[in-house]
Amino acid sequence: MVAMSYYAMKLNMNNLSGDRFLNMFYGGLTEFGATLIFYLAVETRGRRQSYIGFMALTAVFMTIASFATTCECSVIDIVYLQHVASR
Repeated sequence: MVAMSYYAMKLNMNNLSGDRFLNMFYGGLTEFGATLIFYLAVETRGRRQSYIGFMALTAVFMTIASFATTCECSVIDIVYLQHVASR
C-alpha cells in the first residue's frame, strides 16, 4: 500500500499546476528531506519504532487533508478564526 501510494504521487507529479520541472524539483527536495529525517530516526530510535511513528504521523496528516479538501475556507479565513479563538 505504501509503495503504491508513493508511485501514484511520483507518477502524477506532472499533472500538478505550475511548471512541471519545478514540481519535480520540489518533489526531490521533499524526498531528500524525508530520507534524511527517516535515516536519523532509524539511527536513534530503531527501525520498528520509526516505522510505527511515521505511519501514525502519515495517518494523522491524511485525515487532516481529507477534512481540509472538503472545507471551502480560504487561508485568510482560517488565520482569522485562529486569531479570534486565541482571544
